[in-house]
Amino acid sequence: MLAFLGAGYTSDAGPYQDEVRKGIYYLRSVALETQYGFDWQQGGSMYGHGIALLAMSEAMAMMKINDQFDSDLYHHVSEGANFTTFAQHPNGSWGYTPGRPGDITITGWQVLSLSTAKKAGIETRSDLFARAKRFVMSVRDEPRYEFGYNSPKPERTTTAIGLTLLLYLGQQPGHSFFDQEFDRLVERGPMLTNVYHDYYATMALHHVRHRDWELWNTQVRNHLVRTQATSGHEAGSWHFKDKWGDVGGRLYTTAMCALILEVYYRYLPLYEAPEEFPL
Repeated sequence: MLAFLGAGYTSDAGPYQDEVRKGIYYLRSVALETQYGFDWQQGGSMYGHGIALLAMSEAMAMMKINDQFDSDLYHHVSEGANFTTFAQHPNGSWGYTPGRPGDITITGWQVLSLSTAKKAGIETRSDLFARAKRFVMSVRDEPRYEFGYNSPKPERTTTAIGLTLLLYLGQQPGHSFFDQEFDRLVERGPMLTNVYHDYYATMALHHVRHRDWELWNTQVRNHLVRTQATSGHEAGSWHFKDKWGDVGGRLYTTAMCALILEVYYRYLPLYEAPEEFPL
């Protein structure tokens, strides 16, 4: 559903209206009503909840009519955000289950979904994002802006996530160590078969309008065009043999690849030179 929305398709516009409509109806139907809000874990984890809330938040934001939100979508997003707020651990992270200490990967989806909901007008607890930023900084390997999973033991994927989250949490470019880490993303290049890393790295570089953005985007795009299946029932899909691709399968990998390709027109850059894009 996120991949369809990212291409500009909604339940009211585009050639995949039925698919988006069914996705929205399904997420409505499986939202578990609790005293803390709507829970989309479905017996799984906060991963699923965060991604579902992100999809519903984007759908709500894209389907305004005369500046009015769909009231039912608004209700579901608001209640989903309430549950996410309840589930945050005091250290600012989110874990696999509500209230447990977590890691930067699960926290990433919660921050993205809550940021989207907030941008669409959903109110959140005043200290929610500040606490999330404190957690992200707690897994930073100082003085550089490299990040670990749940401790300052940096990895490439968690560093890409951390950089993206800091941008969403108000960290602005201009700090030398911070800016250098975006340069390092480009120097190392996309991981190509690790779509989780490449999704967050692509978002980070796009949001800061990095000077080598076109080079990065061309590398990623050419790789994805070259590796997309072209025959049989797998035509149009992607699958890479790595730890996450094998776990998530072809549907996960294909959705993530589509989201990577959509980044530059799905999102407005968070930080933009005003003289280049005057309001």
